[in-house]
Amino acid sequence: MRIVSGDSKLVLPYWDYYSNATLPAEFTNASSTNPLYVPRVNTNVRQALTLAPFAATVTNFQRGLYNAFEPSLEGAPHNPVHDIIGNVMATMNSPNDPIFWLHHANVDRLWVAWVAAGGGRKMPATTNSYWLGSHTYTSTLTMQRSSTYDTRTNLQYYYQNEFMPTTMPVAQLPRGEVHQVQAHGNERLLPIPPAGPFKPGGRKPTGDTTFSIGGALAVGLDQRSVSAQFPVLPEDWAAVQEIMRGNPGTVRGSARKYRSVQVVLDNLELTDEGMNGGYFYQVYLNTPSADGTANGQTSVLLGTLGAFQINGASHHGGPARLSYTVARGLVRNQDLRVGIASISFIRVDGDNSPRGATIGIGEARLELSTEEKDS
Repeated sequence: MRIVSGDSKLVLPYWDYYSNATLPAEFTNASSTNPLYVPRVNTNVRQALTLAPFAATVTNFQRGLYNAFEPSLEGAPHNPVHDIIGNVMATMNSPNDPIFWLHHANVDRLWVAWVAAGGGRKMPATTNSYWLGSHTYTSTLTMQRSSTYDTRTNLQYYYQNEFMPTTMPVAQLPRGEVHQVQAHGNERLLPIPPAGPFKPGGRKPTGDTTFSIGGALAVGLDQRSVSAQFPVLPEDWAAVQEIMRGNPGTVRGSARKYRSVQVVLDNLELTDEGMNGGYFYQVYLNTPSADGTANGQTSVLLGTLGAFQINGASHHGGPARLSYTVARGLVRNQDLRVGIASISFIRVDGDNSPRGATIGIGEARLELSTEEKDS
């Protein structure tokens, strides 16, 4: 932006929503002469916030590693801030909302703060292949990925506050509601939302490298939380357990060796009401104990689902699909004799949110992949 503007001292402000979850007043003044104002569904994002990316256990950085900061921060607060604000922020045209730039400056600041916090948190070395290649912004403007390793060396800027958030904006939380929006270890989801009347999808190959061991068809989401139940064969669950232990798993009907587990939401569609955002869903994978009671239940919070993620997935054409990797070690049940698993969608509303149907899912399934994934 300094190059394009010709202003070598140009800086962007950041919006620290962990200190104040309400949009700065400059962005909410609806005066026709205010260039920072656009219509938004919500102007407070407290429901999108979580301290999970800053937990002491999140010590890796890049996607693909267990307990990694990059996917955790993207899962929340990044995506849900887009979803809760809504309107243009819930679409791929979100840079047209001026608050987009303050949001992303804060995401960048939180990255800086995570690195500076130490405590075993580590970035990939500058010699790591993660930093190979370039970012391409226009045909005449590129930047080597390695130049973004830190802000001060090559980019030559720093933030007024480079400390990780340690508390939520408690005074702004309504009615004592606190939402956990990213997993780091097993989470107990009690009670599990009621199961919807969704037909099972069955076990089947879903691609050259993937195999579905169970799922539910035509899952519709609205203002209520709901679960999609489906049967899983004990032999297929044994393959999941092998993968959770770090070993390849095999299933009947396929000669391939599978190395990761994921929840896939296929053929995603937004209704007219759901398109504008103002809400999101927490996505859980639930597996009951071997005796069918809730005592040994495992519930793994995989991430979030909202209009922003679906619009991003459909941006390049074709059916929208999202996948959530189940990190190794998160599913610890050794048996699944009951034979039923479920995917829960926990609705989280902004101060203003749509009623009625929002999202349609062609199939929600539990899938094995030959690719190595752990985050």
